[in-house]
Amino acid sequence: DWIEVRYELTAEDADLACEALVAAGFTAFALATGRGENQDLTLYGAEMLPQSALACLAALGLRPVAQATLDEQVLYAQLHPQAPVLLAPGVHVQPGDEAPPAGGLVLRLPPGPAWGDGRHPTTRLLARRLVDLDVLGARVLDLGCGSGLLGILAAKRGAAEVVLTDNDDHALRVTRACCAANGVVAGIHSGDLLAAVPEGFVADLLIANLWADLVLACCDDSRLTGILPRGRWLGSGVHVRRRDEVEAALTALGFRLVWSEEEAWWWAFEGHR
Repeated sequence: DWIEVRYELTAEDADLACEALVAAGFTAFALATGRGENQDLTLYGAEMLPQSALACLAALGLRPVAQATLDEQVLYAQLHPQAPVLLAPGVHVQPGDEAPPAGGLVLRLPPGPAWGDGRHPTTRLLARRLVDLDVLGARVLDLGCGSGLLGILAAKRGAAEVVLTDNDDHALRVTRACCAANGVVAGIHSGDLLAAVPEGFVADLLIANLWADLVLACCDDSRLTGILPRGRWLGSGVHVRRRDEVEAALTALGFRLVWSEEEAWWWAFEGHR
């Protein structure tokens, strides 16, 4: 069950409310045009909402106008488009009952609170590169896996072993459901970045759809050398303004950039060492 709390605000109050929520570390909200000149601010929480989020809005003198409890399946059916998504050439994601085009690989995605449904450029960038790589027999680590789609795609293309990690337990629920829906057996682990990787696991391919600060944190982590002593790092989620910074960190670790691509303001890369 998910809690949905709605506020009806002026544009000025909506700006203040969003700034306050982000400052409090809460980002599970949506802002939409409301009636007249007002805006609707909706907060979402799994089973409950953090009191810190509600308190910061109350401190601004804001009070909710409605609250509801929604079943997760119903919530995501309402919010997420159900049409098939072209993830990469010959690969479709099927989030609903509508059948994708005949032929090619179909990845089934149960609805749920996880990043990576194929609609965001960072996911597509990695998927398009992944279908061009030979991963047959490879040991693959999908770090910060979200829905697990990229690791599952690697498994479908012949990877021998796939490990999926994330620090969000709700995302890992979706990961498990996604693996089951696609008939993929993978190691699924909860934890923060490289700390989540099982001891002794050595990867041939690291997949990481992470923003720049997290990529740099991995570069600074001494465990990286043991997890990926040699092989390929396929990354995305880096803002183009941070490209030089991230590329310098990779180069310092001995990675040689062999591919990169941009979509919108996102940069993706493949490094070998």
